[in-house]
Order: sequence, then structure tokens, then C-alpha cells
Amino acid sequence: MNELRTVLPYFRPYKKVMALGVALVVVANSFSLAGPYLLKLAVDALPPDPGADPRARRCARWPSTRC
Repeated sequence: MNELRTVLPYFRPYKKVMALGVALVVVANSFSLAGPYLLKLAVDALPPDPGADPRARRCARWPSTRC
């Protein structure tokens, strides 16, 4: 902890830039999480296949059960 206290005065002039950098990292991470979530919403919105076997849907949900 003493090492951090000795280095901290050198970072004080750049406090706003460092806060902006941390905020941009949070924004970038939220964008990287948004892509798969939007894909999930798109796939879940697809209508079910009317000709699909209902047993196939059960096997896809619970692969350990016998189909």
C-alpha cells in the first residue's frame, strides 16, 4: 500500500483522463455483451417450425432423456 501512496501523486494530474478511460472500458464491455443478447432475442423471436417433431424439441431441451 505504501508503494501506491508514493505513486499516486503522479497520477493526480491525469485523474479525469483515467476516469474517462475506465468509463470507456465499461461502455466497450457493455457493447460486447449486447451482441450475443440481441442474437438471443432474435433467435427466440423465430416462429416454431410447424412440421417439427415435438419429441425433437424435448430432446433438445433435455439431452439426458431418452428420445
